[in-house]
Amino acid sequence: MELIRRHVVRKQWLRHEVAPDEVELTFAATHEGPGLWPRNAGSPTG
Repeated sequence: MELIRRHVVRKQWLRHEVAPDEVELTFAATHEGPGLWPRNAGSPTG
């Protein structure tokens, strides 16, 4: 059970780490940035 709990905690932490912040959301909404999750190999989230 402890192993499952550790995996859940890690997954929640990772989701928080990669979630866009307010600035990224604003840029995406106003089309001023690259978008939230571009699907090209050169992007940081590629």
